[in-house]
Amino acid sequence: MSIVKEITAELCPPRAVFVPWPLGHPFGKAGNLEQQRAVLYDMIELLKTAEAPGALIERDHPW
Repeated sequence: MSIVKEITAELCPPRAVFVPWPLGHPFGKAGNLEQQRAVLYDMIELLKTAEAPGALIERDHPW
């Protein structure tokens, strides 16, 4: 999970999902279960589909 793509790219984690949201809100707004669930599903999908280490996908879910 990443909210600062540049730092994530420098660290080279095995896989990461990037969302362009404010710091401290990697899963979305507090209490917004639909938004949080969408991010969680993105993470699970990346675990299933990543073909190589270093996979970084960007999602633009609305804030």
